[in-house]
Order: sequence, then C-alpha cells, then structure tokens
Amino acid sequence: KGGVDAAESSASTRHVNLRRKPPPNANPPSARADTPAENGGGVLFQLVADFVKSEKSTRISTPEGVLAGELNDVTLWFARAFKALASPSDVYDKKNAGRFDKLIQAGERLAELDRAKSLDIDEDATLVDGLRGAYSRAVDDEVKRLLVLQARRDKFLRWGERADAAMSKDKVPVETLIELNAESGAFPPSSEIVIRVRNKTRDANAWVRSVQGITSGKKFPYETARIRANEGDRLNITCPEYKTLGAAVRATKRWMTKAKKLCSASQSKVDASEVTELMNEHAAFLVTADEQFEELRQLTTGYCLCRQSHDGFMISCDTCGEWFHGECIGVTPEQASKVEKYICVRCSTLKVYNDSASVVATIIQKWSGPKGLTKSRTLLQQRFTRKVRTTERDLAKAQEEKAKFEQELRALQAKAAARKLPPAAAPSAGVQAPIISSPAGAKHVAPGHVQSSSANLSAAHARPSGFAVPSQPSKMANALLLGAQTQQVNAENAARERISRASNVINNKRKLLENYHGEATARKTNEAREDAIASTMKRWCDSLRREVLCPVSKEVAEQSRPLRNGLLSPPMEKVRTLASTLKVSHMADVATVINSFYVLGWCLRAMDAVKQRPHVGEIRAL
Repeated sequence: KGGVDAAESSASTRHVNLRRKPPPNANPPSARADTPAENGGGVLFQLVADFVKSEKSTRISTPEGVLAGELNDVTLWFARAFKALASPSDVYDKKNAGRFDKLIQAGERLAELDRAKSLDIDEDATLVDGLRGAYSRAVDDEVKRLLVLQARRDKFLRWGERADAAMSKDKVPVETLIELNAESGAFPPSSEIVIRVRNKTRDANAWVRSVQGITSGKKFPYETARIRANEGDRLNITCPEYKTLGAAVRATKRWMTKAKKLCSASQSKVDASEVTELMNEHAAFLVTADEQFEELRQLTTGYCLCRQSHDGFMISCDTCGEWFHGECIGVTPEQASKVEKYICVRCSTLKVYNDSASVVATIIQKWSGPKGLTKSRTLLQQRFTRKVRTTERDLAKAQEEKAKFEQELRALQAKAAARKLPPAAAPSAGVQAPIISSPAGAKHVAPGHVQSSSANLSAAHARPSGFAVPSQPSKMANALLLGAQTQQVNAENAARERISRASNVINNKRKLLENYHGEATARKTNEAREDAIASTMKRWCDSLRREVLCPVSKEVAEQSRPLRNGLLSPPMEKVRTLASTLKVSHMADVATVINSFYVLGWCLRAMDAVKQRPHVGEIRAL
C-alpha cells in the first residue's frame, strides 16, 4: 500500500488516473477502512488478490503490473509458510516431507527477487526495488524459521526410523526404550511413533518394578514368576531382570517335573537320597515351588497318615498311590480282600471339594442367561425322563414276573390235584416233619410233625402191644407219598415267595412313580417361580462369578479363597449378603452355593489335617 501511494505521488504522466481505477467488483475504500486492523492478514491477502486481478485487467504496462505476479507468489507462499509453522505436526509427518522441502526451496527463490533486473525508468525502478527488497527480507526471515523446523523434522524422522527399527525387533532392550522415551520429549506428542514409544516404555517400567529384586536374590513363588515371565514375553522386552526371571522359571519347571515324577511313583520305589538331593536343589532357586516341595518333604517322613515306616498290613490308594497302615484307617486284610478299589481319605476329600466347586459352576452357567436356564432345565428333564422310564420298565418287568409266578403256582396246584395229593400246607414256624427212611436210604420229612431226637425215636420203637406194624410195601408207598407232598409244599412256597417279592417291587415302583408325578408338578411350579426372578438371579450369579470364581487379580483371588476356620471369606460373605438384599436367599440354588462354600472350607481344613500326622482330636472335630 505504501508502494502504491509512492507511485501515485510521483509526477509520472503515464495514465495515473488509470492506475487508480478500482476493479469492477472491489468495495469502496470507506467500506473497508477498518477491516485490515480488525481482520489482520486475511484481509491483506484479499487486498493483494484484488490488486492482482485489477492489474491483469489492465492492458498498459506499469510497474504495478510487473510487481503484481511477484506479490501474488509472495502472498501465497506466506500463506503456506504460516500454515506450516502453525501446524508443525503436519510437517513432522513423513508423507509431507517433500511438500515442505519444496516450500523452503520456493521461499529461497523468492528471497532472491531483490537481485532481479531493475526497470528502465528510475522512479519506477526505485519503487520496484524497494518493494522487492522489502518482501525478500520478509521471505528470507520466514525461510530461516522454516529451516529450523526442517532441521527438527529431519531429526524427528531419523529418531522415528531408529525407534521403529528398535521396536520391530523380537526383544527390545528396556535401556533403549528409556533412551528413546527421553528423546521423544522434543517431538509432537500426538505422533503415532511417539505414542507407541511412550506406552511401551511405561509398560516396560511397570513390569521391571513388578520383578524388582530378582537380580539381587529376592525369591518369587512359581505361579507369580510364571505370570510375570509371560507378561515380559508379551511385551517383547529384554533386560537383566527378564533374563534372570526367565532362567529361574525354566529351572524351577524342570525341577517340578522331576519332583512330580518322584511323587507319582510308588513309595516303595522312591530313593530317599534322590528326594533329599531335589530338596537341597530347591533351596538355591529364585523361583520356589512350595507345594511340590512340601510333597517331597512328606516322602521323607514315612507312609500313611501316621508318617511311620512300612510295617504290617498296608493298603494302597488306587487314586494317589499312597500306602496306609490297615490299623490307622480301620481296614482289616479280610475287608480289603472283599473290595476291588480303595480310595483314601485325602482323595475322597479332594473329590468332595471338586464336586462342590463343579456344583457352583453349574449353577452359574444355569443363570448366565435364557440359554443357560433352558439348557439346565433340558438336562434335568432328560435325567428325570430316564429315571421315570427306568422305573416304568422295572414295574412292567415285576408285573410280568408276578404273572409268571402266579401261573407257575396255579400249574403246581393243578398238577397236585391231578395226582390226588393231599392239600399242601405251609409248615408252622419251628416245626419240621419226621424223618422216614426210604429203601434207598433217602430221608423224607413228613409235614406237620416235629423232628424227634434220638431219645424220642427210641421211645417210638417201644410200641404198645397190639400195634400193627405196616408191611414193607406200605412203608415204601407212604414214603413216596410224603416225599411228593413235601416237594409240592416246597415248590408252592417258593412260588408264593417269588410272588410276594414281585408284589413288593410293584408296590415300591408304583410309589416311586407317584412321587415322580408329584416331583414333576413341583418342578413346573418352581420353574414358574424361577422365571419371575431370572434377571435377579443372573445379577446375583454375575456378582458370584466376579467376586469369587473369576477375580480380576491374584490378590483378589487370595482374598476370595475358602477359609479353613469354618467361616466364609469376605467376598463369599458379600455374595451371601447380596442374596438377602435381592431377596433370593430362599432359592434352592442360592442355598446350594452357600452350603458349597462351607463344604469347600471344610475340605481345605480336612486336607490340611491329613497332609501331616493328624491328632485324634482334629479328626474327631472334622
């Protein structure tokens, strides 16, 4: 604007009025007198654009026409330079590197316009040279700022390549991450590579703090160390702590394999020196396997619950292979010979523990949603249907057997009638028939008589005078008759006994079917009640899963474990309180879960007692 005013003040005769003519669509000066001050560079750029447009419409060569194109290039370049300086994050993007370099090169060319050839007319040359010098200096100053930004960008790109190469490796040294993170403070925090480096460095530092002390001899439990080692593998980092922990975990794992092999072998085949050697080796480990060590220690203390030596009759558990003294567990050799399988108290307690945990898991699956509830009911219905069908088959079989036995009884009675045998009567209690010798030496017992002793038989031979002794053929006929009648009695009594047993089975099965019918009706009522509170039970089971079965961390898991003192752990107590709050304590599944909690605690207490030599008082209390 100053240059234009200077040109207008000159005494040039070259159509001054024409140069002053505003463009057709330009606003009057009064309309935008305050606009540049108010709107800043945006209005200035518009003024330049209007000026360039005006000069293009002029057919006369003027100094302003010469400057119009240059001034337009300078204005557009400044707009791009301002944008680059205002948004350095775009400059740091590798995709924009070429464009930014071209911007600097264009600025360097514009900064050399003051060296261009001057005009022939002195007064015009003074005007053009002054303007060119002014914006050349302005462009040069801005180019210096852009060069500083370019140097920072080049440094960032080199840093980014180094960081990307480091993080692309299988294992990134934590020291490298710390160094890259410190250097990233000079670069845009929104850059993707900067965010990746900072996040990985943060996770790596947190991991190093979690295993702090491992290099100086601090011991870690195997499960904790294994989890930390897996976390280090997922982070793809390496450092002295990672190497030490990994080597310690691998050494302990190899040791545990050998220890488990020893513990699973029969105790009669265990070498005590080998067990001692393993125990001494464990003492030097940074990662400890306390549970496995305790099992090894028990191998050195003897057999059975009493932990004494092998002595007398002993029986082996078919599940764990532990040997027990018969006297300690109350089993005699005669009892042992009658059983095919023996399960010790430890394995029995462990089975109760696992069964109780499975019951809780099944209830949670049942209330996980509509599908879980439907599946649970389907399984119950299938078991119930199988039970009913089995009972119905047993009833039908008993009825067939009863009919068969009744038919056999009628056949026996018909056969007796055809042979004209006397009616058979069941002998009274404690009454036996007298023994009559047949010619073949067989003994036949006549019904309705008490068997005589030897003295009574002697007295029977002393018959009174006048008694007629039957002839030999009569004795044989009588013996045959009595024998046939005895067989008839025995056969009919056996048939009646079978009929009685079949009748008892039929009555029992009918009662069972009646109970099943009532059970089915009660189950339908219970299902309707369950449907009404299904959403509430789902909420309760979600809390049960979150608080007890699937805790978020190992620390919370330790708190949720069953207690050995007969009380519920705080998370379990919280779940029981929630059941009261939600008014579902009356539900059978809730009561089953709470009872299972107590059973789990009891099992742990029992296992602790029988792991070592228990006292009689402990066993009685259990």
